Amino acid sequence: MSESKEIQWRKIGGGSLRYIRNKIIKPNEVFIARPEEIPLAFRRQVVALEDVPETMVEPVRPFTVRKRKSSLDTKAEVYKVQQRSTNGWWDVVNSVSGKIINEKGLREEAAQQLVKELNA
Repeated sequence: MSESKEIQWRKIGGGSLRYIRNKIIKPNEVFIARPEEIPLAFRRQVVALEDVPETMVEPVRPFTVRKRKSSLDTKAEVYKVQQRSTNGWWDVVNSVSGKIINEKGLREEAAQQLVKELNA
């Protein structure tokens, strides 16, 4: 197996790499490594400062954004008003999860207004 040439690289972005030759590589630091020493997962975080031989360049798949399918019907009202056991105080409740949204009890008018804003 032929050894490839060491190349200068620069770490871009935040965070640090801890995998190359058991060293910690900080952001914006210049370091020397062979192209095969850099894991594919970190290829987007480093930039070669010298020309990399075409045989050593492995294609990196671009990030794809996946949208999650919501189990909620977007047209359905998710938030409802529910009366507390004490007179005059109301809660805004997520009807799907059953969790109370507000920390303190609200008067009925304020709770209705909050539900309108959340369901809009």
